[in-house]
Amino acid sequence: MSTFFEVLAYISSQKGTFTSGVVSGIALYKTLNNKTVEFTYRLFIESKQPECEEFFMGDMVFLSGKFCFDALTGDTAGIVLTVSKAIKYPNRNLGSWTIINYPKTRPSVSFSAVCESTIKNGVSQLC
Repeated sequence: MSTFFEVLAYISSQKGTFTSGVVSGIALYKTLNNKTVEFTYRLFIESKQPECEEFFMGDMVFLSGKFCFDALTGDTAGIVLTVSKAIKYPNRNLGSWTIINYPKTRPSVSFSAVCESTIKNGVSQLC
């Protein structure tokens, strides 16, 4: 199954640095109806794309990459994003982003799945 997730997100926590090899933490995005969604992100420095800019807690960043769903991630939405591209989003009006003033956004999500069927008593059953 292939997956892809991209979103403009506020970096609310961060562990590790770009020199340590792995950066991870919690990011937020705000839906058009003002609902805040938290998700986990991970960036493995060795596998990052050239378009991956260094970012820090408090930055707005366009993140994209493969994702999985993990119901055991605690209080987040269960989305775990492995970042392949990160582009910082500047705040030209207010100077710096805060947890209050970051913009609303709509994530883009795509995935593919394989569904098999079996025949039971002459009726096709989805597995």
